[in-house]
Amino acid sequence: MAREMSQQLGRYQGTIAKLEKQMEQLMGDVRALQRDQERVNKFADTQNNKIQGTIDEIQQFKNTEIENMRQSFWGSGQRDCKELGVKHQQIKVSLKPDNTESVRFLCYDGKGLLLGAERFVVGN
Repeated sequence: MAREMSQQLGRYQGTIAKLEKQMEQLMGDVRALQRDQERVNKFADTQNNKIQGTIDEIQQFKNTEIENMRQSFWGSGQRDCKELGVKHQQIKVSLKPDNTESVRFLCYDGKGLLLGAERFVVGN
């Protein structure tokens, strides 16, 4: 009986030692995973910062460079001003119905440029 108990106790101690070894291995794996997770988080933060920087650069390009390119084509053509009803490089004079004021526009490449406004004084 004492021998069986001794053998059983030896088996229990062997099982406990095996479990302790497995637990140490698992704890080492958990620590390695935590370090890997920290590296992944740092990498993700770095990538997010790069992405945000790229988005900012694209937005700035859109706000400035594309608009500058769009504006650089202005004046290179000979488009008529449909809203003014005149052709390229013609002047449109608009009078008030009472003929006391006028406004002059120059049509240049599809855009009406204000040349000036005049007020007429009717004398006695």
